Amino acid sequence: MWATVVHTGGVDIEISGDVIRLGQLLKFSNLVTDGGEAKALIADGAVRVDGETETRRGRQLGIGSRVEIDLPEGRQELRVVHGEPDSGDHSAVRDRLSVKGLPVHWR
Repeated sequence: MWATVVHTGGVDIEISGDVIRLGQLLKFSNLVTDGGEAKALIADGAVRVDGETETRRGRQLGIGSRVEIDLPEGRQELRVVHGEPDSGDHSAVRDRLSVKGLPVHWR
């Protein structure tokens, strides 16, 4: 029996720095609500970075990294892209990131 995989499309995640941790990326994109959910999703083998199954929530992702997540509603792909230069204000990760292509209910 073959499983059907539905691709939900790709989403660009802009970062102003050089890297973002995998758990932060999953939380920011609203695919998980907290680090525990991110850890469980990763432990289930549902997350791949650049085509390889990833087991580390703290994995650092650089510009150009591609993350695929198998979700009940289909496969989601996130791409880490370069955003605006960092202003030096690190008060909140959300202020330094932006999401392109996410459905409105995910923002």
